[in-house]
Amino acid sequence: MSPLSGSAGNGRLRALHPDDREATKWAQDAVRREGRPCWYMYRLPTAEGEYRHFEVRTAPIYQNGGLIKWIGAHIDIEQRLNTTAIRSCPGVWRLLPGS
Repeated sequence: MSPLSGSAGNGRLRALHPDDREATKWAQDAVRREGRPCWYMYRLPTAEGEYRHFEVRTAPIYQNGGLIKWIGAHIDIEQRLNTTAIRSCPGVWRLLPGS
């Protein structure tokens, strides 16, 4: 089972901006190993072919001590990104503390 089931597959990774694919794959693999909440960013294309930044938040759901599924959200953050510092770090991710 993978975070954001269906989104973590290699076919879905090809939809990401080419510069974000490797970091996103690495983040998704780390989240799967750690089994705890995480957030990361990547760029997805629009219908017009332009890329927009999305923040991904994902968390595991456990029942009786076992992982049963992942839940998550993709949030369009393009308008929030107004500094070049954030834009220079594609595929940023981190595990949330206290999980």
